[in-house]
Amino acid sequence: MIAVSLEKKYLINKGSNKFLVELYKDSKGRMYAVISRNLIHVIEKEEGKLEEWEHDTKDAEEVNYMDLPANIRKVISTIL
Repeated sequence: MIAVSLEKKYLINKGSNKFLVELYKDSKGRMYAVISRNLIHVIEKEEGKLEEWEHDTKDAEEVNYMDLPANIRKVISTIL
C-alpha cells in the first residue's frame, strides 16, 4: 500500500456535469488523481433497504473545467 496525502480537491463544472477530482501526493513526490463522476452512491443492503453515501465536497474548490491547470485537464480528458 502507498501512503499518500490529499493535496487538493476540486469540484468541477463541465457543461451540465459535475464531478470531483482529488489530487494526492506520495512521499516520493508523485501525484495521483482520483476522479469521481458520481457524487452520490446508493447501495442496496438487504431486502430493498437502501443506503446512500455521498462524497465529501465541503473542502473542494469549485471551478470550471477550463480554469484548471493544463496538466490536470489532460489527465481528466484522457480518463473521461
